[in-house]
Amino acid sequence: RPDVIVLRHDDDESSEQAACISDQLDGPPIINGGSGKKHHPTQALLDIFTIQERLGRLDNLTVAIGADILYSRTARSLAYLFSKYQGVTLIFVAPPELSPPPELLAHLSEHGVNCEYTEDMKEAFQQADVVYWGRLQTERITDSRLRAELETRYKDFTIGPDEAAVLQKHALIMHPMPISSNNEIMPEVKCKSPNYRVLEQAANGLPVRMALLWELLKDR
Repeated sequence: RPDVIVLRHDDDESSEQAACISDQLDGPPIINGGSGKKHHPTQALLDIFTIQERLGRLDNLTVAIGADILYSRTARSLAYLFSKYQGVTLIFVAPPELSPPPELLAHLSEHGVNCEYTEDMKEAFQQADVVYWGRLQTERITDSRLRAELETRYKDFTIGPDEAAVLQKHALIMHPMPISSNNEIMPEVKCKSPNYRVLEQAANGLPVRMALLWELLKDR
């Protein structure tokens, strides 16, 4: 029998269901490696670790999250995790069709997180300590007409040199990877911007997940 199960599944409730069954059978712990469009907690852990490492704090931050919040489990998980910290402002930057779902906004409100919404990237970026960007999750949009429309509109949410130029000196540009062929972060930014921390962020996935496995297995 396994000591731990890492589960990645396209159903939103997959990890909760697996954990419930495993608990009933006195089975191994379940690590959620990505459940549908709902959660990706290990990604959020490495994101938080990167922010702490670079900025030295997790309280009193302004975080711009875009541009697909509705379908992005990484964007949602980071927002949920930031509800555990104080003085956080989340600025969601997205087309209206991809704005945060009501259950996420309700959770953030209950935990006193200040939330704002805008389609103006530069307005959000000027305030941000962290910019957390992501690709359009086309595989989760079942309406073909809406998918085509959003693919066209998503090009307006590209981080290029002009957008990067308004960032504060200490601000971080982050992305859960992969960056799509639509280049929601332009090559010039990836190559030249000192704010771009995506490769460092990705590298932090190894020690963070090692630490998680150690925590689960150290007493077994």
